[in-house]
Amino acid sequence: RLGYHFDPFGNARVGTANYRFITDAASDKALGNKRKLGISYSYNHRFINIMAGVFSDGDIEKAKPLNQGYSLAAKFVGRPLMKDKRLIHIGIAPRFNSSSQEVAFSCGSPTDLLSKKDNTLVEASVGQVIDQWKLDLELILLYDKWYFQGQYFGAYVNRFAASNYQAKGGYAQVGYMILGAKHNYNPVTGMIVNPAPKSLEILVRYDNVNLNDGEVRGGRMSDISLGMNYFINKFVAAKINYTRMMPGETAIGGANGFDVVQGRIQFNF
Repeated sequence: RLGYHFDPFGNARVGTANYRFITDAASDKALGNKRKLGISYSYNHRFINIMAGVFSDGDIEKAKPLNQGYSLAAKFVGRPLMKDKRLIHIGIAPRFNSSSQEVAFSCGSPTDLLSKKDNTLVEASVGQVIDQWKLDLELILLYDKWYFQGQYFGAYVNRFAASNYQAKGGYAQVGYMILGAKHNYNPVTGMIVNPAPKSLEILVRYDNVNLNDGEVRGGRMSDISLGMNYFINKFVAAKINYTRMMPGETAIGGANGFDVVQGRIQFNF
């Protein structure tokens, strides 16, 4: 694959239409990646999936110097069990970024209805960067009408004339199909995809992000979300989410918790 696409790291590449909640977890937004210009290759077998690529490390949405650096990313997925209504999926994805003078991590509540300025609860800017490594560990389980997905993200920044920096986060979410036979899984992408029409799904997710390390106090936050999805047909879905935000003392604005309720009618063509 050649062009502007997600590298094999994080959950964003599954696409918003296939998110179990309305938006992706805050930990993935903080420590995952955006689309990049690059070339990648994917190999799929019943029990394994391998993806790897080379990408520009620049952000195509922002003005950058001609030399934007590069990133190397890969993902290895093993499926010791894959049967109808049964799945064990274990993934590991390392990512390397070439040198950059500064890197930044930030996130807020899991909604796309607010601007970044109005929805940044934790933020860390790290300078004097030599290079950066990231790691994504993933587990997906399916059993009858039950679904589980969890990911851990770690970012490790090597610095000159300063202490190295580490950010981390992760989420775990569980779903149950009230109406409908099962959750669906795409072995080519290694991702959960939408169930059959007329399916009704309920979900719960816990998410945590920690951008504090040493002298860098980017903040810490967690949230708990409840969700319900009804898939009207293969093109239209109705979703509603409730989230309790729990920022830490070092978050922007301090430890002032709040609630978010949002709904969406989603069209997918």
